[in-house]
Amino acid sequence: GGAFAHQIVVFGALFYTVSLVNENVVSGIGKPAIIMKIIVAAAVVNVVLNFLLIPSLGMNGAAIATAVSYVLMFVFTTARAARFVEMELPFYEWGKLIVPTAALFGVHYISLYFFGTSLILFVITSLAGLLLYLLTAFALRLFSFGEIRALTSRF
Repeated sequence: GGAFAHQIVVFGALFYTVSLVNENVVSGIGKPAIIMKIIVAAAVVNVVLNFLLIPSLGMNGAAIATAVSYVLMFVFTTARAARFVEMELPFYEWGKLIVPTAALFGVHYISLYFFGTSLILFVITSLAGLLLYLLTAFALRLFSFGEIRALTSRF
């Protein structure tokens, strides 16, 4: 099944979540072309790794390729953000972003370990993981209900 592949991608998503913050910092200081180059380079790495890994590892190979590209995006966006913005690397803020994603990953891992795989279980686990993600993010004050109301009022 695809449960292990999903776990690999979720692990990579931990890094992708943080790289999004770095991307916004670099783009916000007027350097979006750098971010575009990093994203294109990560996409090329992803495609190359897919060609190399999928024949032998199947969907797990695709998941590994995606996770590696996410980690590369994290490394390069972090390096660029630190270079262009005189700042200490925000490990505390990154940790706050990683905790909800790790909670989501944990829900999937525990579900797979104890209950196995099925489509309906995957959907239920994903919804439970999303709820835990949102609750954890709210508890860490990554967003507020006022921000959600402001966002939804635009639609």
